[in-house]
Amino acid sequence: MKDLSTLVKVVAKKKPDKTAVLLPNGTAISYSALNRAIDAATSSLIEFGLREEEPVVILLPNSLQFIIQALAVIRAGGIIIPINPSFGLEELGRIAHFAGAQRWIVWRPLLAELPLKLNGISILHIIPDHFLFQLSNQARYLLMNAHYSEAVALMLTTGTTGSPKASPLTHAGFLYVLEKTQGLIPDVDKRVFSAFLPMFHVFGFTFNLLAPLYFGATIALSESFTPTKAPAIVNQLIEQKVDLITAVPTIYQVIAQILIRNNLRLASDVICINGGDYLSPKIFDLFYQATGICIRPGYGLTETHSLVSVRSLIEPYDERVPTACVGQPIVQTKIIALREPQADLRTKWRKLPSGQDGEICFSTQEPNIISRYLGSEEDNAYCFQNGWFATGDIGRLDDEGNLYVIDRVKDIIIIGGANVYPREIEDVLLRHPQVAQAACIGVPDPERGERIRAYLVLKPGESVKPQEIRAFVRAHLSSLKVPSEIEFRQSLPMIGVKVNKTLLRKEVQK
Repeated sequence: MKDLSTLVKVVAKKKPDKTAVLLPNGTAISYSALNRAIDAATSSLIEFGLREEEPVVILLPNSLQFIIQALAVIRAGGIIIPINPSFGLEELGRIAHFAGAQRWIVWRPLLAELPLKLNGISILHIIPDHFLFQLSNQARYLLMNAHYSEAVALMLTTGTTGSPKASPLTHAGFLYVLEKTQGLIPDVDKRVFSAFLPMFHVFGFTFNLLAPLYFGATIALSESFTPTKAPAIVNQLIEQKVDLITAVPTIYQVIAQILIRNNLRLASDVICINGGDYLSPKIFDLFYQATGICIRPGYGLTETHSLVSVRSLIEPYDERVPTACVGQPIVQTKIIALREPQADLRTKWRKLPSGQDGEICFSTQEPNIISRYLGSEEDNAYCFQNGWFATGDIGRLDDEGNLYVIDRVKDIIIIGGANVYPREIEDVLLRHPQVAQAACIGVPDPERGERIRAYLVLKPGESVKPQEIRAFVRAHLSSLKVPSEIEFRQSLPMIGVKVNKTLLRKEVQK
């Protein structure tokens, strides 16, 4: 496969009756039916005047129509810009201007307000609410020979510096990840993949949409995972015999809680891959208690076309190895010495030997590693140098080439010249029986540079004193890592599935 335009078409020719998508109600959509629907949507896009290499915003929730419309844009030679449909109109306006995308495919509930706020956009398709999980009835057959540019998607990311920008993702980059992943998953074409991660995010787009269709497997399609929809999605996982789950840690936690509360079980041969955020030992243990399954930690970014490393899915899981270990990367990797934020960006990055902590970097010579952002020259100068991309994550390589992802560079707390990793402290805090959520940041200290402030959310109905928390941490870590300040809150600010520590730091500055 040279590009993603033939996705679905290849399997439809070889196995036309094989199930490509299982809908939440159990309806099975074959590869041949899905391929015809994509062809019909592609014909419509071309008739509407979609040009090759033209960007198209996909403003749809997880649905069968998201799959059809996104793949139709790709098949027509366009570039997709999948966007979170819950974004506010001001955010949508900025994105439209930033990406230069004048053509949109829109979910009808959002349509009424769009023309009032966004000038110059052309609505290609309007998808009614009741049509999200239906096939198109148009039966057109497409004969075309589109030219496919390198780029296939623009995906928004905050990158390593926290400012919004776009990562230009390519046919070659996605295909490289899919080809490398295919050999890691046993019986991959017989698998039923979960599909509840948001498809506007690179992890969901790659492993809930592209991967199963590339492998000739089946998608168990769900709406995006939320606490209210979680029980129905868990039942779907069981009823539709989903045996490959990709999720973020908070979702694994909710699934485990539902399974335990309702005395339900997943099949023992289910493969579970973690991505999107660090998998804490607490969530790993809870999920194992509920299922007997070891979640395999993975690591990837928008800039790497999703997963770039994952613990072996075939070898027995070694519980002695911490969850920070994400296996051997599929790309050239090096660790560089940590840089001061104000350092001269032209300073040559210094490579560190195995076993030493530093910033994780990937070679931009690899097909799946982007070489620049769109929209931020400052970020390009900071993140890209001499053919390498600096991720903003702290890690190390062991002697066998396994990658350990330890924390974020910007989250390091420096106390008297010593680097303290908040994640290590948070892991201990989360093991406290009364603690539900924990986040640690550094706050200014006149004598030692910084001191540790811990923000805690307790479990419902629980109470604990700050000195008890400090004693608990002191029993597990050195005194340097014991929080000086502890603040109890009803909730923590979130950005996606992660605690928004930038916002917590801004509160301190104010």
